[in-house]
Amino acid sequence: MGEKVKDAVVREVEEETGYRIEVNRLLGVYDNIVRDVSSKKPIAHIINIIWMAKVVSGTLDFRKDQEIIRAKWFSFGNAEKLRIPSNARKILCDALLAIDKGEKNEG
Repeated sequence: MGEKVKDAVVREVEEETGYRIEVNRLLGVYDNIVRDVSSKKPIAHIINIIWMAKVVSGTLDFRKDQEIIRAKWFSFGNAEKLRIPSNARKILCDALLAIDKGEKNEG
């Protein structure tokens, strides 16, 4: 409570990855509705708030965070080839579109 959203994003990224970032703009808000395999009933509803940002310092070190099992950098071209959930693919595609629209300097 009392922490601005952008400040929380910067803090969380540094805590979880070791990177200090500069937040540029909100990319979007995305629903991830998880359904039971057999009944198809919703069992979880996750809301992802995605920000465009750039790394300004630090090195990747996720070992101190128990939420991250493994992290690795991929080029956008290689990231498009990854087997990832459809909601993650939507976020990746939106980020690529945003960059194609001239936001390359924003991360």
